[in-house]
Amino acid sequence: FYNDINFTSLLPTIAATQADKAVCGTSTQITANPALGFGESGLWTKVVGSSGVVIVEPTNFQTQVNNLDPGVNVFRWTISNSQCSTSDLIFITNDEVFADAGQDQVICTDNYSISANVTTGAGVWLSTTPGVIIASSATANSPVSNLVFGNNNFQWVVTYNGCTDVDEVIIRSDLPRNVSAGSDQNICAGSTNLSGTNPGTGTGLWQVTGGAGTFASATSNQTTVSG
Repeated sequence: FYNDINFTSLLPTIAATQADKAVCGTSTQITANPALGFGESGLWTKVVGSSGVVIVEPTNFQTQVNNLDPGVNVFRWTISNSQCSTSDLIFITNDEVFADAGQDQVICTDNYSISANVTTGAGVWLSTTPGVIIASSATANSPVSNLVFGNNNFQWVVTYNGCTDVDEVIIRSDLPRNVSAGSDQNICAGSTNLSGTNPGTGTGLWQVTGGAGTFASATSNQTTVSG
C-alpha cells in the first residue's frame, strides 16, 4: 500500500528591491515589489544609517526616505506571512557635496588670494567679473589679480561622483582707479585752476608735496590753488 504526503509551501512572495543607486541629496524614493499574496505584508527597515534617517511609509512598497547620511545607507524590504518571510536589501549612496568659497572680503588692492574649504570632490574657480585673472583655477587657494573697482564675483564649483555644488564669494576692491591730477603747468600768475579725476565713489584730497600753496577747496576735484 502507499500513502500520499502533501507539502504546502508557506514561503511568501520573494522580496525584491530596485537596483542599488547613488544620489546627490538627503532624500530619495525606494521601491520594491508589493506583497500581493494572501495574508502577506511588507515592511521597510533600516539596516545601515543613523537614527536621523527616516522611512516615511515603512509598510508601503514604494516610499520616500529622508535625512540620508553621507555615504552608504542600507534598507531591507521584508515580505511576511503568518509563518515565513523573505527579504532583500537596497544600498543608497549619498554623494552630496558642499562648496564653501569662504567669506566675502573688502580690500584696498587690485589683487587678493581667494581660499575655499575642501571636504570631498574636486573644485574649480570661475568668475563672472570680466577681466579678472585667476592664477590657479583648479586649486582651493589661488591668487587673483586685475580686480575691478567694486565687486568681483568668484564661484567655487565642486563635483564628486556626478554631484555638483556651487558657492560664491564677493571680493570688493575699494582701491581708487585711474587717479589723475591733470597735466603739469607753467604759469606767470599767483594762482591757477586744478582739475583732477572725479572720485565718483569715495573722496579725493589735494595735498602740497613741494613748495607752497593754498587750495580753495582741497576736497574738490576741480579747484583753485594760490600762494
